Amino acid sequence: VEIKDGDNLWNIARQYKKGSRMSTEEYIRELKRMNSLRSDTIHKGQFLTIVYYNRSRKFLNFPEKCTLKTSYWEY
Repeated sequence: VEIKDGDNLWNIARQYKKGSRMSTEEYIRELKRMNSLRSDTIHKGQFLTIVYYNRSRKFLNFPEKCTLKTSYWEY
């Protein structure tokens, strides 16, 4: 997902963690791990890999403009 002006890890986590069993804090830790972020600072124009959840509790992670095959993991 592309970071827009005013975005931060907290509002991204609240938007995308729906359907998961993660707390907002846990989701942020996972976002930071997946994107090799050392701090909570993100910048407009930056792209982050995001975890999306579906109803079957499987998740897939991929950047919005990814050309790679999507991976699935059991959660």
